[in-house]
Amino acid sequence: MALSKLTINNPGNIKIVPRRFTGEVIPSSDPIFKEFKDMKSGYAAMFSLLNRVYLTQGQNTIKKIVYKYAPPHAPDYNNSDAYVNSIVSQTGIAANEVISVSDESKFKALVMAMSKHENGVKANAGEVNDGWNLYAKEAGIKKIITGTIILFGASAFIAALLIIKSL
Repeated sequence: MALSKLTINNPGNIKIVPRRFTGEVIPSSDPIFKEFKDMKSGYAAMFSLLNRVYLTQGQNTIKKIVYKYAPPHAPDYNNSDAYVNSIVSQTGIAANEVISVSDESKFKALVMAMSKHENGVKANAGEVNDGWNLYAKEAGIKKIITGTIILFGASAFIAALLIIKSL
């Protein structure tokens, strides 16, 4: 019997495939879907899957992602158009607008909307954030802090001193 995907911390309904994710419980207590130790790991897996299998392979719009993630043909026969409309409605992102891992807010909005569509309940923003932070750490993504100057080397040290002195 299939379990609720939220019960097994799999907000993206990721099916069992050979690829392994951090925090994955093996074996899963569900015969079809992966299980994760916590929601943070489940969301991190969604970010990883979407970036590695979709965005970097040219499936970088809501429409392209959904038609691959939840195809309208066998074996699942999803209503892909309704799924696309649901994501567009929730995020305000156009169906054919390019989404990139470098646009953290759009990427998080996409994952939150997909989780709601997959499970019928609103995603917890804190859990999505925790999942993003875990994924970003594993993927080596650095957050750029606006207004911060990062200087390296001896000449940068001198430049920093001059900047401080001029303040």
